[in-house]
Parts: sequence; structure tokens; C-alpha cells
Amino acid sequence: LQGLCCVGGGAAMNNHANSSNCDPVGGRKRSGDDSEGGEQTNAWKRQAQSVVGGHDNHHHLEQPTSQVHQPFGSTNKGGSLGTGFPSDRARALASIQVQEVVRYPLPGCEQPTDFSFSPGGSVLCTLYSRGGTLQKALHVCKIRADGPADAGDLPLADFEVMAEPPRGSGVDEQHLSLEEKLRRERLRERGLGITRYFWSKAAAPSSPAPEGSIASPFVMVPLPDGVYLKPVTLRGRAASGGTWDSLSELQRVIPATTERPVLEPTISPDGRKISYVCNGDLYCYFVAEGQTRQLTQDAEKGLVNGLAEYVAQEEMDRRTGHWWSPCSTKLAFAQYDVRHIPSYRIRHHLGAAGGAGAEEEHEYPFVGKENARVRVGVVPVESPEGRVWTDISAGGRDGGGTWEEYVPRVGWFPDGRLYAQLQDRRQQTLQLVQFDAETGKRKTLVEEKTSVWHNLNNCFRPLSKYVAGDGTSLRGGFLWASERDGYRHLYLYTRDGTCLGQVTSGDWMVDSLDGIDESQGLLYFSGTVDSEIERHLYCASLSNCEGDGRKVRRV
Repeated sequence: LQGLCCVGGGAAMNNHANSSNCDPVGGRKRSGDDSEGGEQTNAWKRQAQSVVGGHDNHHHLEQPTSQVHQPFGSTNKGGSLGTGFPSDRARALASIQVQEVVRYPLPGCEQPTDFSFSPGGSVLCTLYSRGGTLQKALHVCKIRADGPADAGDLPLADFEVMAEPPRGSGVDEQHLSLEEKLRRERLRERGLGITRYFWSKAAAPSSPAPEGSIASPFVMVPLPDGVYLKPVTLRGRAASGGTWDSLSELQRVIPATTERPVLEPTISPDGRKISYVCNGDLYCYFVAEGQTRQLTQDAEKGLVNGLAEYVAQEEMDRRTGHWWSPCSTKLAFAQYDVRHIPSYRIRHHLGAAGGAGAEEEHEYPFVGKENARVRVGVVPVESPEGRVWTDISAGGRDGGGTWEEYVPRVGWFPDGRLYAQLQDRRQQTLQLVQFDAETGKRKTLVEEKTSVWHNLNNCFRPLSKYVAGDGTSLRGGFLWASERDGYRHLYLYTRDGTCLGQVTSGDWMVDSLDGIDESQGLLYFSGTVDSEIERHLYCASLSNCEGDGRKVRRV
């Protein structure tokens, strides 16, 4: 505990015998002289206390329960406490206790998360806890136009509640199914209340659109007792000036229990359907009709449709197991089979009496043993009997099958072609393949080989409307990330897999592809252009591949 108190540098640890020498605020050793450590601590403490007094003098009225004003960050550009710094946080800094250091969320880390724009960009939403706890609700975050005049200060934002979980329905560890607990563990997710939300990209047919507004979408909120929808009306095109109106409260449309949990609910591109997995089978809920159709019926213990297997979730960052086609009429899905893998029993030490959940059994693939067997199929939602299997036969080597061991990525091109990325067990071969819609036969678009291993990434992006400088349409083309020159960089490909050239290059690495503006021919990525220990957002032109110069601009 003494070590936790004395967090302020090497001089603070000189006197280990007397913990009273530790300043509970600054964490540095108290001294009578003006040593560097003591003076910095006293200055910081005086600043925090002055903010408490100043803030209380100007903000003594209570904020409404549905709306709070917070700075869009905790400090200003210089690192000092900025204008509008909440008085309760300043007090915590001025008198921090050891118990506060070891709690969760960590002190100062109670920040809004999971930002997402509504369709059209008129509303910016986030998950946020006004009390600084794990219990979160869905808020609208509106950047205030009357922000600080000093450009160095952070802008202010208003947080207004859009949706809170109905009483007794929020995420609570005691009311989760085993499947949902495992999903949360693999995501390292600890939040409660509302932990996920999804916007529909189009209006639900039953949602009215008042005159003067854009098409009314809905927000989907998965909770332990089912899937909830909230139709809203959106007006405006800018998050700083857009408005929203609620057409109804959260409505449960797909019920769930711990015995029949609803997993991985996914909205179709047209906003008319919601796919999900229940007890190993894939289902489709039709929003306008309020009806559900079962799409697969062959699930059993160890055979699961529509979910990602353990290795894909834990090691390859693939969290889902089914994918809507762009036309919203088909679902591609992964089926995994672990019936050949011996069960591994985990016993929890809950005392001699034990109880529910005292033991778990998992089909865990140990090193050198067989992995889950995975195949990928496509099912029409209107006629599930027309299911087609692709020629993927991954994992579970038994002397036959194809070369691939893993299926780390699956998705659709905008023109309706299904694609997948495949890897061998040694992870030295990586292929991008597409499939024939009628036969399921593959065609290889890209193949990468290495003598070490391939680092998987999420930088693959299909293109839908980009036109090259010579007038050639690259609809159906794609961006591909490769480390073939020693660094991860982006390459532009045509529809048939022809490489047009390198979009980024240099002795630095692309970390993530954050967005593409096809109409302007620009892409945005995070990388290490300036320094290998820094990460910044950059912009590059897709036309870089057409010339020798590959310029990037730091955003």
C-alpha cells in the first residue's frame, strides 16, 4: 500500500519506514525545503484545490438528471485542469485514497466509450455512466457551439440519455447465460447496464417518418432478457446541430432466457431483418411482420451454426459467425464442429457444497491436437432449404480435406460476391478467395507466403464506387494490407485480383485502416509515420499507386 501511495518519483521512496511521510495527494515525500518533488506536488495540490473552489462557485446548481455537461476530455492542451472540470473529479484528485486506486473503473478512466454516428451523421451516440460506475446507458453526445474561446482548451459536450435498460433487464453478471459470459470474457468486457448498441442503416417499415425529417432508423440494444428496439426520428446533418426525437421507449422484440440466450444479433443492411443465434441454430426476425424464421436445424452439442469458434474469437479477432449479404436476402454463416475434441473439465473452488456453475466442460483444442472443423455456407432467408456450402473444409485434419486450417475473415463484396481469408496451420500461407454463388467453388484473388508467419489485420476493404484517374471503375476492387516489403502497407487491387500498386510505402507501418472517402479518392489510416513509438491519423490518396510518389498527410 505504501508503494501505491508513493507514486511520484524516485525521491518519494527514500523513507520506507514511515508511511506518514507520503503525501496522500501528490504521492511524493513531504519535506520542509523547496525540493523539486515537494514544490511540484504543492503546486499541483493548490491547483486542484483552486479548481474545486472555483468550480463550486460557478456551478452550484444541480444538473438535470437527463442531461449533463462534461468537457470532451479531462485536461487541456497543456495538461492542466481545463475549464469546466467537474468538481467531484477535482476533489478526488485533491484527496485520493488507496481504495480509489484499486477500484474499477480506474480513477480518471470513467470516459464515454463506443462512439457511433447515426445514419446521416446528425447524432453522435456513446455509452456513458454519469456516476462513474460500470453501469452504462446510451447517451447522445452533442458538441457545444459555445465552447472555450481558447483554442488550446477542449470543447465541451452535453450528454443526454437516449435509452436506459428497463428495470431488471440490464447486463448483470448474475443473470447471464454461460455463452454470454464466455463472450464477455473473450472481449475483456466488464461493463454493465447497456454494453452494446447498433444503428440500423435504413428505416424499419413500421417506423413513421415525420415530414421534414430523414428516414427514421432504430437503435438495437441486446440485453440478457432479449433484443430491444427503439425507433427514433433524426433531423439535421451535423452532430453539433442535429436533433432527435424518440418514437417509443425500448421495446423487446426477441425474448431470451438463460436457457435460450440470444447471441450475436445483427441488423440486415436494409433494416428489415435481424439475424441471431439461439442454442446453436441461426434465426431471422422480420421487423415489420414481428415474425421469426429458423434458418438452420442441425445444431447439437458440439455442432454450432452462426458463431465463431474459440480459436477465431480468442486468437484471430473474429467475433462473429454470420454475415448479411448487401441485398439483405442471404446470410453467410460458419458452422463449427468440436465433437471430435475431448472435453476438458474446469472445477471452480466454491466450497465443499459446490453448486450451480461449480464445474464447466469445454472442448478445448490443445497444442498439437485437432482444431475445430469449420465450413462456411450461404442460406437464403426466404427459403432456407436452398442452402449452399462453399468448398471450405478447415481444421480437424483426419487425412483428408483441404489445406486451410483457419478461416480468420469472411464477408461480402458490394456486388454480392462472398469472400474469405484462409490460413494454414503454420500461418505461413494467407489467401483471399471468392466463391461462386451457385456451386460454392473458390477462386483465389490474392496469395501471400512467408517463411515466418502472417500477422492478421483488419485493413481489408472492398470498394464500391472508386474511379481511377484514367476513368477506370474499380467497383468490386479492394484494398489489401501486406508485409511483403518488410512493413505493413496498403495495396490497391482490381476486381479480379490484379495488383495496381502500393498506396503507402516507407520504413514505417500501417496500424489500421480507419476510413475511405471513395468520392474524393482518399483513405485514412493510423500508423507510425513520424515515429515507431507514436500513433497518428494520416490521409493518403488512392491514386498514389499510379505514380512514384506516395505522399501521406498527417491529420
